[in-house]
Amino acid sequence: MADRNDDSSARRQEEDRIALESGDLPQSVKDRLLSQTSSGTRLFSSTLSVKEYLSTRSTGVLPLGQVMGTAFITMPQDKKALQQYVGRQNPGLISSITATSLRGLTTSGGYGQPVCGELDDLTYGRLEARRLAITRMAQEAQMLGASGIIAVRTQKRFHDWGGRRTLEFTVMGTAIRVPEMNRSAPFTSLLTGQEFCQLWNAGFEPMGIALGACTYTDCTDTTSIYQRNYNQEVVAYTNCFYEARKQAMTAFMHDLRKLRAAGAVGMEIDYEFEDAESEVEVSEGVEVKFLHLITHFAVMGTAIARRPGFVNQPKPRPTVVYDLRKAGAAEVDFAQKGPMK
Repeated sequence: MADRNDDSSARRQEEDRIALESGDLPQSVKDRLLSQTSSGTRLFSSTLSVKEYLSTRSTGVLPLGQVMGTAFITMPQDKKALQQYVGRQNPGLISSITATSLRGLTTSGGYGQPVCGELDDLTYGRLEARRLAITRMAQEAQMLGASGIIAVRTQKRFHDWGGRRTLEFTVMGTAIRVPEMNRSAPFTSLLTGQEFCQLWNAGFEPMGIALGACTYTDCTDTTSIYQRNYNQEVVAYTNCFYEARKQAMTAFMHDLRKLRAAGAVGMEIDYEFEDAESEVEVSEGVEVKFLHLITHFAVMGTAIARRPGFVNQPKPRPTVVYDLRKAGAAEVDFAQKGPMK
């Protein structure tokens, strides 16, 4: 009996792994969600605070249940791997900042240059972890028949497993049903319950979470730093940060256009730095040691657009009523200018 249970468990785990690789949810997750929807119960779990719950209910929004998505991506981010990554010989791949730091040393004749620019593999890893987690969260909401997801909590952590650094990205939120919203797929958002209600009542709706990320490196030779005894800006490092942000925001704006949004709100910006070194033979018999700054920049935000057919209802103007039958009211001088005494 135990052997059969072990075989069944192993077979289920393999099926779940195949499902994840194909872009689907594990069968165990599907079974849980199907059980919830078929039970007919109104019980729900959520990431809503008490104030968020009361705000959404006053707008007619119905919470359906808590949904989540996660992804683990292995990345060459330990120090040794980064040293090898930025130390590759890439003829011609060199920024103007680095060229200036070489101070006239020739770089022709087939000699190598340090890697300076976007590190595509690392950019992809950070972006893919976010994309997979958000997509899986939306798939769970779809199975609950939700209009969208609000009150999303995000978590990013690194784990040192098996000699490699693994990025974990997890999102958890609350699937909701909005009576006046008809969508083929639920929206994702980073909005709190109150923020969603405020936007909805003002004539806006979330279109989805837009993403952008970039890992960028620039470098300078050690002599340009260590042989000076006065304060100085490391222009290559400043340039590195600007370039990482520019590339990430370019990808983010591309996402907004795909979502047909008017703009983005509630943006989350995450950046961090790492350092590495490389030695490169830039000309015959001349080796230069480079110091690299590696900037990881990621941005997420909720894309929003105007609700089609929304008519803004004018707010009622307050009316002040004086009861002239009360004692003293007859003595009020309505023609008096300035504050009443």
